[in-house]
Amino acid sequence: MSGERLRAEMLPLGEGKVLHLLPKGTTTRTAQALASSINMVRAIGVKAPFVHAVMNREDRTGLVLDMPEGVLYSEWLRSSPSHWDRMVSLFAHEAHEMHLYMAPELRNVKDLLRMPSAPSGLTDDEIERLKGLVRSLPDGESVCNWNYIPQNVVVSYDGPMTMVWDKVRCGPYLADVARTIVLLKMGGEDVLADSFRKEYMKICGRPDEELDSWVAIVAADMMADANGPEMVLLGRTVRRYLDGL
Repeated sequence: MSGERLRAEMLPLGEGKVLHLLPKGTTTRTAQALASSINMVRAIGVKAPFVHAVMNREDRTGLVLDMPEGVLYSEWLRSSPSHWDRMVSLFAHEAHEMHLYMAPELRNVKDLLRMPSAPSGLTDDEIERLKGLVRSLPDGESVCNWNYIPQNVVVSYDGPMTMVWDKVRCGPYLADVARTIVLLKMGGEDVLADSFRKEYMKICGRPDEELDSWVAIVAADMMADANGPEMVLLGRTVRRYLDGL
């Protein structure tokens, strides 16, 4: 989600609150469940905005959130190129801090993964190999934002806060790291994706092969919503990481 799109999805309500419009078709019941999930992870210590209510506007359902004053992390990165390395390091540390919190009450990443069908361009053998990787990788219950990119994070005087939580779940934290990497690369942010990966792996100390497996799996999962050029790019990503394992 670009910074411009995030602003368009966050409608000011005054008194430090915004209405975050959820994807079209989101029901009130789904929004209420999401509000409960966000407030739950906030209550255990995760840096997330408080959800005050569910509200309908412009034929869409949204969440009334507290909105800190500040700039988007993406804008912050662009504004201070001399401090870029430190900013990327902080971005990785903020992700790791989020992943230290456990939330087994949330839906698990492994249960929500989708495998592409034959029209995706992947072979049956490749799809079976992906399924085998999912089964073999460690389980987990870490809080996973599933949309952790700089465009969704606001930097205020109190530090960074992730504002978009509509895909929140729990699971192995490297799955969430892989999702960030794929989202950044799909947005043309290859240098940022590689730097984020390097910084995060220095913190967690997990094997590169484990993260590579998750990158392939997450890219395959994202193929379910892709078409055209995106489908081709994701397919190449899957094959590149599978070939390297």
